[in-house]
Amino acid sequence: MKTIFLILLVLFVGCKSDKQRSNDQIKNEVWETVKSHNLAWSKLEDISKLETYIDANVISVSPPFKTPLYGKKAYLDGYQNWFDHASVDFFNEINPQIQLYLNGTMAIVIFEIEMSFVYDDVKTEDWKGRDIMTLTYENGRWLLVSDVFVQYSKE
Repeated sequence: MKTIFLILLVLFVGCKSDKQRSNDQIKNEVWETVKSHNLAWSKLEDISKLETYIDANVISVSPPFKTPLYGKKAYLDGYQNWFDHASVDFFNEINPQIQLYLNGTMAIVIFEIEMSFVYDDVKTEDWKGRDIMTLTYENGRWLLVSDVFVQYSKE
């Protein structure tokens, strides 16, 4: 009887629902997802890895595109275009700010970016900007639903 009680106690203590996660734990999960997304495109150039972090209805606004990108295919095609023309030498995320909404199932993440890259044989040494991402928690994982990527003014 003691054995059954101990097994049940271990199962009860060891099984946490998502509602029991603290805001700090949730923010950490969100930030790890964002960093993994960024690693997939900036260093690995891995479309299949990048795809795992993207919602089917993602919306993106980013250079060099003049119009927003709507949907997962357009988003991934945009990164494939980047891979075809560019390579990243250095990429760093700075000062992340994460806000949680809807009982910890939606997050807005804002962070600064420093990077250097080569695009069509032209080297850019000191690119700085900001990324604003919205993520939702679906089926036990975080997915990117919007991405706004802007360069700081050179002034």
